[in-house]
Amino acid sequence: MPKVSVILPIYNKEKYLDRCINSILHQTLEDIEVILVNDGSSDNSLDICKKYEKLDDRVKVIDQENRGVSAARNSGLTIAKGQFITFVDPDDWIERNMYLRMYNHCINTQADICLCNYYKDNGKKVIPITINCAQYILTRNEIIHEIMLNMIAPKDIDSKKNSLMGSVWRLMIKKELITKNDINFPLNIPLMEDLIFCLKVFSKATKVCIDSNHHYHYCIQEGSASTVYRSNKFELQLKIMEIVKAILKKEGLYDLSKERLNNRYINLGINSIVNEVHKTNPNKLRYKISNIKRICSLAEIQKALTFIDYKNYTLRKKFVLNAMRRKNAILLY
Repeated sequence: MPKVSVILPIYNKEKYLDRCINSILHQTLEDIEVILVNDGSSDNSLDICKKYEKLDDRVKVIDQENRGVSAARNSGLTIAKGQFITFVDPDDWIERNMYLRMYNHCINTQADICLCNYYKDNGKKVIPITINCAQYILTRNEIIHEIMLNMIAPKDIDSKKNSLMGSVWRLMIKKELITKNDINFPLNIPLMEDLIFCLKVFSKATKVCIDSNHHYHYCIQEGSASTVYRSNKFELQLKIMEIVKAILKKEGLYDLSKERLNNRYINLGINSIVNEVHKTNPNKLRYKISNIKRICSLAEIQKALTFIDYKNYTLRKKFVLNAMRRKNAILLY
């Protein structure tokens, strides 16, 4: 049994694939298996994967029809044999000691999950992103308050201090935790699938350790999902909110999470409005205005806005929140 299984979902990433795979194969922790899942790429990605499969017997290649990142990761999970599971996105790369240090943290603390810090690279700046946590070994109550609630939304919607992006690539997860609880990635949801998976695994973890090192390089590419207009983004986010609420209810955490859910609804509204005014949105102005009004009119957003203490926010944010509360789409545009 390898110590770590690394699952890499791949779709048309030939430009970045060598850098990514080499950063994995040159880890100081050598007892790993690398599962490359080609998700119906139309470029040279599959040939690159097969090249590494021939060069290194730790590499396994799955070739499947295009079904999305969640299906690709699930395919990797079905054959993974490692004691721990990790994920990497193909346009990113990792520091050489990432898996050795995280694995040792898991073993030494008997943790179910290890979480590390990362670098955010937009091609112009490399910004270290550090989790704001008072301690480095978290038990059940601390996992809920320090991790899960902050993944839903920060306590203060204007603060990035306690915000915690729900991303699987910064985690090392005990495989037994995943298999015993039958956890996998949600299909047919092309947005925030990581958040749903993260909430599920953290809801079952009894101990989590944090590695303070910045091991992962999260590279934001032009044309990625976060940088282009998406016509159904608002509806997708509402669907995700229903899944998130269902998870919280199942785990008995819904009442505890209500304040954070309110904040997430407000952020959902802001993100959806930003999506509507995005320069790549091809729709006519009247259609954009109509959509912004529809977003602001959502009952959950209007309800969440009534709980806001406006004195805590900048003039700019107060202006946006008040315009949302009044459903003033023209001002928001």
